[in-house]
Amino acid sequence: MEFKWDQSLATGNNIIDWQHQELFRRMEKLVTAANNGEGKDVLAEAIAFLEKYVIQHFDAEEQIQIVNSYPEYDSHKRQHHEFRNNITELKNEFETEGANAAVLVKSIATIGNWIHDHVKRSDKALAEYLRGRARAGTLRETVGIK
Repeated sequence: MEFKWDQSLATGNNIIDWQHQELFRRMEKLVTAANNGEGKDVLAEAIAFLEKYVIQHFDAEEQIQIVNSYPEYDSHKRQHHEFRNNITELKNEFETEGANAAVLVKSIATIGNWIHDHVKRSDKALAEYLRGRARAGTLRETVGIK
């Protein structure tokens, strides 16, 4: 599984785009480590990153959706909630079972599916919506995004 960022995923918001790029970098690092037999060592770092990411990134992204009246906000927020639950489940499995191969494979699959299904589809649709608002001169930036 490859995690490669490309410009088609850009939302036009520098903070959101940087956060997405960081997600791709971290997951590429995890997959590379797994391919080199070192994935178990990097798994704890990836889970800790994701715990923070789902709070900071989702809050920022949802704030942008609210101020720009994104019509798919409710669905998008539900997807975020589901992924938060998935990360909590991965963390619990990691804490219970340790960094074993099964937890590593499940983590990579969960994150890979998220990137494929959410970032490359739902977030791409959000990006198109925000670009449309920017072209129309109605894009609203938010204040206080971390």
